[in-house]
Amino acid sequence: MAGAKTKAAVLLVLCLLLGTTGWFIIAGDGEETRSREAIDASNFRLDLGPSLRGQDSRPPGVGTGSPAIESVAGKPTVASITGTVEDSSGRPVAHASVSRLEEAGGGFRAVTDADGAFQIDGLELGRFKLSFGAVGYSWLTVEAEAPGQLTVVLDRLRSVQFELRLETDDPIPAHVRLTAVALDGGSSPVLTVSRLDGKFLATGIPVGKVEFRLDAPSYPTRSIRRTVEPGELVDLGLIDLRRGTMISGRLEDRRGEPVFALPVRIDGTRLSVSTTRDGGFTIGPVSGDFVTLRVVGGVRYLSSTQVVDAREGATPIVIQVDKGSLVSGTVSRADGSPEPADERMALYLLDTGKSPRTEETIDRDPKGLFVFRERPGRYRLELRDPTTKAVGVGRDLVLEEGVDQKLSLRLPAR
Repeated sequence: MAGAKTKAAVLLVLCLLLGTTGWFIIAGDGEETRSREAIDASNFRLDLGPSLRGQDSRPPGVGTGSPAIESVAGKPTVASITGTVEDSSGRPVAHASVSRLEEAGGGFRAVTDADGAFQIDGLELGRFKLSFGAVGYSWLTVEAEAPGQLTVVLDRLRSVQFELRLETDDPIPAHVRLTAVALDGGSSPVLTVSRLDGKFLATGIPVGKVEFRLDAPSYPTRSIRRTVEPGELVDLGLIDLRRGTMISGRLEDRRGEPVFALPVRIDGTRLSVSTTRDGGFTIGPVSGDFVTLRVVGGVRYLSSTQVVDAREGATPIVIQVDKGSLVSGTVSRADGSPEPADERMALYLLDTGKSPRTEETIDRDPKGLFVFRERPGRYRLELRDPTTKAVGVGRDLVLEEGVDQKLSLRLPAR
């Protein structure tokens, strides 16, 4: 009894919230009774009075036996869009994505199969804007109608693809770094590489002669050159990678003291490291039997090179660097004003202790200042005309290890 009264009270409150002004009847088991009387709570219904019964608010087409919308103007309310995606040559584009631009439509998405086909079901009637795209192709937006069928043609971007095969049983790396170096000039972008069906693919490569540099963890850089045409897919094929060798060593001066923060590079590669506080370095990986290590001396030490057997990379090597002699100075005219660098006069350093003599050009700034570091020995510094070889001024030098010199070269009056 208490439960029935509670449910009747709830229904009364509901009707008041709906703003009804008519009467209502609670009926159970076919007997009508007023709301104040007892009812069987196991089976009852609510019958609204004339104020709500007089107007049927149901939309057209809605039957009394089901709340679902069965039809609209005699047409189905669900439809499909089917179609294929292909490239400009008519070949199917697999794994292309299909998405709807309007968020109100639920943002449905589909992916083409191996034949480039797709199907989207459960759509309402109407027109939609669909976006199509695939790796290696430009994105395209088209307008489609549901139900309907369409064929979409995507333009291929300039792209490159390749496969990797490793020397060992190592797993294929998930991420590789690919740089496209434009040999004819222009930008050399680092490409974003995607992996699809076991192949690596990247877009945005430049046109013309291109050197592709492939970097994978623990493997030496591979370089492959190709000529790229507009809109072309460059297939580098199957690339074999072999694990490289790490080369370690130590830099020290003539006294055996460690040399700190000096760059060490490998010729023919982009590998470069700096020595640690104890003079140590580890660089690689490298491939091949012999490589050339280059120590970049800068202003503190002399630059040097050393050929290293990469097959013995596990054995640390010791490279000795020299400080030499730091030579600095100025070039001035007869009146004491600076003689800046120009095409008329150039500064040369001749190694007179070698036979035949060698020479190199020494740079100087607009104020006539110059600085360089050289090994011990006998030299001659000359300011001369590079065309006529006429010497304006010269100075003989004797350089000693660790002894710096400052010079002043003044041209004679003309």
